[in-house]
Parts: sequence; structure tokens; C-alpha cells
Amino acid sequence: MPSLQSRHQLAQHDLIDLLNFELAAYEECGGCHVTAVELAPLPYGGCNWRGAKIEAPDGLDAQKQRIIEQVLAETREQFNVRPPLRLPSQRSAVTGFANPASSAACGRSGSSRPPR
Repeated sequence: MPSLQSRHQLAQHDLIDLLNFELAAYEECGGCHVTAVELAPLPYGGCNWRGAKIEAPDGLDAQKQRIIEQVLAETREQFNVRPPLRLPSQRSAVTGFANPASSAACGRSGSSRPPR
């Protein structure tokens, strides 16, 4: 199983597009489409997302559910959601980090001197 770092990183909308492309390959899932992915707060089996919201105008019978579960499982093995980029305006003016606590977590202080 690939680790969190070895999976390909996709923007959330690109992952949704990929899932919809994969579902379109199955005639049985005609009309089904992914509208959102469920992000995992902690890596879920090495993956940072764990499910998807599916819209199916004709409902989801057992066959459609099996296909969707298979597509989701195979895609989770290869792809993660890329974390959104932080804009410079979201950075702390004091440390330059997005989260002031992150400078302490990295062993950095507000000082320009290296730690001893």
C-alpha cells in the first residue's frame, strides 16, 4: 500500500473529476456522479480522504454500490487530496508562518539566531 507521501497529489476538484471519469466507464453507473469527497482528519489507511458524496438520479442499487466502492478503493490507493495553498495574506506577520505555533514546533524561535 503506498504511503501518504507516495500517492499522487490532486486538488480536490481534480480528484472529483477523476472519480467521475472513472465512474463514466461503467454503463451501469450512468447518471451517477461524485459531488464531493470526504476528507479524513488523520490518514485513513495512508490516504487523506475516505469517501465521496454520490448523486444518482435513478438511485443506487447493489450493483452500482459495488462499482462505486471499487472505484473509490482503487483511487484511494493511488491519490490523495493536495492540501490547499496558503496565501501570503494568511501568514503571520511576526513569524512568516501560516500558524505562529508552527515556528515553535519546528524548533524555531522569533530570533534570527540558530537554536543551541
